[in-house]
Amino acid sequence: MKKTTMGNRRRLVIMGLALAVLAVGCALAVLYAREAPRLAKRGETPLMVISYTGGMCAGGQTCHSEHAIYEDGTFIGMSRLSPDEVSKLKRLVAETKIPTYKERKQAYCQSYADGLDLSVAFPQRYPGKTYTLCKLDMPIDDPIDTYIGELISNHAN
Repeated sequence: MKKTTMGNRRRLVIMGLALAVLAVGCALAVLYAREAPRLAKRGETPLMVISYTGGMCAGGQTCHSEHAIYEDGTFIGMSRLSPDEVSKLKRLVAETKIPTYKERKQAYCQSYADGLDLSVAFPQRYPGKTYTLCKLDMPIDDPIDTYIGELISNHAN
């Protein structure tokens, strides 16, 4: 009987430690998500803002992270863009068709299954508008959507 009791206590301690580590990780993610917008450059309007929303973070709230890209290549929360990358992004923002895409009647987004949805905003060109890409009826090979994926994978810290 004593071995069983000790085994149960050990399992409880291990599960408690695992939950504590998970809670600390979520808390750090929440703190980073809250700090990222504060890192924005004062007085400058970003060329593009990429945000992820969804999932569950500590305290039962929805997770959110935001990464602004400025004309000088600053990419908040990521590594700096090269001048060529900024030029390409400016061209794609000028030519984007995202504002013309209709919303899907039956959209399926990752956040519906505790995942993250990608949204973009173009504050210089379309102030006050944010577009959640999974909700739009857009071609799978949309140039700016493809380029956003490249930027994220190439500049993640």
